[in-house]
Amino acid sequence: MMNRIRKDAEIGLPLEGDDYAYAFAYLSWHEEWDEHCAEHGAPEAIVIELNPDVPPYRDKTDQHQIWVHYENGANEVFSYKLDRSLFGYDPELPEIIRRRQLRHIKLAARHIIRPLHEELKHTSNLVGPLDVHHDIEPFQSILFRFLRDELAISKLSDIEVIGVNDIGAKRFLPEAVSQAWYDFHEQQAHLVVMSKADHMAFHSVNGKDPEPDWSVFI
Repeated sequence: MMNRIRKDAEIGLPLEGDDYAYAFAYLSWHEEWDEHCAEHGAPEAIVIELNPDVPPYRDKTDQHQIWVHYENGANEVFSYKLDRSLFGYDPELPEIIRRRQLRHIKLAARHIIRPLHEELKHTSNLVGPLDVHHDIEPFQSILFRFLRDELAISKLSDIEVIGVNDIGAKRFLPEAVSQAWYDFHEQQAHLVVMSKADHMAFHSVNGKDPEPDWSVFI
């Protein structure tokens, strides 16, 4: 059913009717769904877009990506094929626990640096909805180096995260770890303010940022 919806959808237009209802119900099983909603608010639309990394001679079910648009203006792509093997599985399986820990760490890390991003947007000369882009080195790479080199942790469970299900309260404990991450990111990141449309266009062309080798943490 999801393949049929992706294949038949009009590119760039929100899903409607039964297709929207089915896609919404299906994606709510996704392991990252709750975290995305906690960060961005309620989903407002589900849109099928072209995946620039898939050549045009491939089937449409490979070319078409599922994007969810949220009430705070954010957009997230859901590669449901990658994660559907975990749908409905025991949430206490070790691999799911580990992936959940990593998601929570990323979520808190983004919230801790949000004041810096908001300040940059406020002081820029651009107007309209804005984003802050990590130029030269992606956000996840900077976070990876912080955990590996600065904190020298070996296990994701060594990082305590609070406020995952709250808006604007996600932190590392102790607070000194949150501050250390803020300072490290401020020193290491090359940040560029751009419009949300330009930021989305950048990732449409270049794809999502590559994932570091998180397997080094057990």
